[in-house]
Amino acid sequence: MNNFAFLPRFLMVATLIAAVLLAIGQWDFVADAMQFAWISYGVFFALTLITFIMISRSLGERFQHFMNIFFTGMILKFFVAGAMVLIYKSVVGVAANSIAFAIPFAWVYFSFLIWETIWLLRFNKTTPSK
Repeated sequence: MNNFAFLPRFLMVATLIAAVLLAIGQWDFVADAMQFAWISYGVFFALTLITFIMISRSLGERFQHFMNIFFTGMILKFFVAGAMVLIYKSVVGVAANSIAFAIPFAWVYFSFLIWETIWLLRFNKTTPSK
């Protein structure tokens, strides 16, 4: 698998994630949380692209370098997600126990995280390392 295969596959997966997010948005009880869900979608879309760019620049380097970038990206997404939730809740005032708030956010967060993890591990297997 080469790094040129990433973008078309990523756009297909991102489109699928967006389509499911649109379907989730049709539920009446989550309608108020959809603004945050789309903000989350945009942020994780960008973070996934940034992570891939960093990984592709390290092609052919030691596996440890790949893993450092991989885990840094995961930790960064985790903290960005936490910060986004806290900031959005403090600005907009979403109820702390709102399941409607959690469902679309969890879909976006875990969809991007799982897809990126699977893809990057496959990508690393096909790349010769030093």
